Amino acid sequence: MFNSSMNLILDLLKLILKRIYEIIPVQLNMFNLFLLMLCFLLLLFNLIGLLPFSTAITSHFIFAFYFSITFFLVNIIIGLACYNAKFFELFLPDNVPF
Repeated sequence: MFNSSMNLILDLLKLILKRIYEIIPVQLNMFNLFLLMLCFLLLLFNLIGLLPFSTAITSHFIFAFYFSITFFLVNIIIGLACYNAKFFELFLPDNVPF
């Protein structure tokens, strides 16, 4: 039973990753890896919080603050690495010289 449910989960994960790679360009695969790692980490931390006599680390303010700052900085770094100066054009309205 465990083996069949694990195969089902792995097949679902492969399907999701296949769809992501079809939609998003190849140069953003490191961002996909970061998002996948982030989701699995949050899932793990929340599942640990379900154990008796334990607390969910995601309920602490400092953890939420650290994750939000880290996520913001990684987005900025990946955006600059992939798009260079064109990254800043996303923050300007159309037809503004830059």
